[in-house]
Amino acid sequence: MRSTFIILFSIFTCSAFAQKQYATFTADSSELRKQTGSNTDDFDEVMQMEWKMNGKVLRFGSSMKIKVNNQPDTIFFKQSENSKWDTIICLVKEPEKYYFVYNECCGGFDVFDDKDRLITASVIFHFEEKQDSGIYIGTLGETGIVLNTSVSDTLWPACHSALAPNIYGIGIYKIELCHDTAEDCDQYTCVNIPGMKVGDGFRRDKTYSQFLFLPLSSDPLEVNFDQLSGKLRLK
Repeated sequence: MRSTFIILFSIFTCSAFAQKQYATFTADSSELRKQTGSNTDDFDEVMQMEWKMNGKVLRFGSSMKIKVNNQPDTIFFKQSENSKWDTIICLVKEPEKYYFVYNECCGGFDVFDDKDRLITASVIFHFEEKQDSGIYIGTLGETGIVLNTSVSDTLWPACHSALAPNIYGIGIYKIELCHDTAEDCDQYTCVNIPGMKVGDGFRRDKTYSQFLFLPLSSDPLEVNFDQLSGKLRLK
């Protein structure tokens, strides 16, 4: 009898553990009518929003379960039937519940946790094997930081609009400063580069990485970049 109990208990425990290893994503449609107003066309267009992840499809009013794997996952997002697919990277680390909510201000969507909190991204860049004296920066939205091999500070989206979707562009670039208003001279307001004066900008000599990121926790995304191999690791 005791051995039977142990076997049954083990089966139950393993089953419960397995069930906990899935994150649930829900596209929340409860406020869509209010958000889109009385315009039926607007409502119908928003209802066309679609997400695909690991072969599963998510639309407003539905849910999907994704296995926790601690590896970068890809979400394909389409704003409407006539839109192109956007590619968004995320890391499913915890068996939590997440809610995709239509962003009525700027289009697209926001992601909330199960406590109805908007999730903000942050990044720690680890720069390995620097090969020259050039200037390298890592960016999170419109905020950037100079990369070097000795410092790994946490970067927060200081210039991210509070109304914009909490989907963030992350990039790694080799740059040079420019002191004019040429078309290819970027004017990031939240990038502090030694030697940059008021009115200066920079142009990108080389793009090593550029992708959209969807945060699923308040923990910083760690981006490890090896210039020598060109490899990027996320964790």
